[in-house]
Amino acid sequence: MIVSSTNIATRLESAIGSSRVVTDAAIRAAYAVDEIIPSVVAKPSSPEEAAEVVRLAAQENLALIPTGARTKLQIGRPPTRYDIALDLTALNQIVHYDPSDLTLSAEAGTPIEKLNATLLEHRQFLPLLVPWYSRSTIGGAIASGIDSPLRQFYGTARDFLIGAEFVDGTGNLCKSGGRVVKNVTGYDLHKLLIGSLGTLAVITRLNFRTFPSVIAEAAASSPPSPTRKARSLSATPSSNRRSPRSLSTSSIPAWHKFFHRAHPQRPKPPRFPEKPATPITPHSLP
Repeated sequence: MIVSSTNIATRLESAIGSSRVVTDAAIRAAYAVDEIIPSVVAKPSSPEEAAEVVRLAAQENLALIPTGARTKLQIGRPPTRYDIALDLTALNQIVHYDPSDLTLSAEAGTPIEKLNATLLEHRQFLPLLVPWYSRSTIGGAIASGIDSPLRQFYGTARDFLIGAEFVDGTGNLCKSGGRVVKNVTGYDLHKLLIGSLGTLAVITRLNFRTFPSVIAEAAASSPPSPTRKARSLSATPSSNRRSPRSLSTSSIPAWHKFFHRAHPQRPKPPRFPEKPATPITPHSLP
């Protein structure tokens, strides 16, 4: 049975309130995925309201796509249907933070920049340096599975995601993992959410292990060859373990020059002088 957009909006308004449901065409167009525009936009203010929306979509056989800041909506296969856009940006609170234990729990719509601003007050940070960093949410970063250039030093999200809360396909609130680093209870189902693009569940809360902050910024200018300075900086042996974690250039030609260098020549295999085989002399046991 096909449900009209008017009926969908009415049902959603009764579930989460009229102020949390958007039907304006101009606003809905901002949630388009591959030029497919949702019929309704729902903006829940709590995990329970998000569960209500998912439960309604399951009952009415509606296609639902969870979104955050919408910076990575073009990743994945295009949808065949798109009835409800579930905007989770209202879930943007840091629920629990224990600086002494290096653990943090935040809602899925929390911007990564806001989260790290709080952590830096305690000289800690979360190494999720993803594209559109200033806009991206932690839920979107985990669901998209985008890696950070800091992964070689701190690992991927799989290494510091220690728990999650989410809504399954039937609208039930679920939990996986916990808020402590040493946790051996149950299965690590929250690891399956990484890169799932919202197809397995709707993420509502994430628990992370944080890291001591060692980040500092330095600017260097060396015209007319800015890449020479960057290369020398990256090749300089570190002192006091303060080697650069990432480099950025403000010149696009310099960026291409730095990252599109010719591959080094393949080394030639070593050649050893041929020697006659040494005859083996049999020995008798004493």
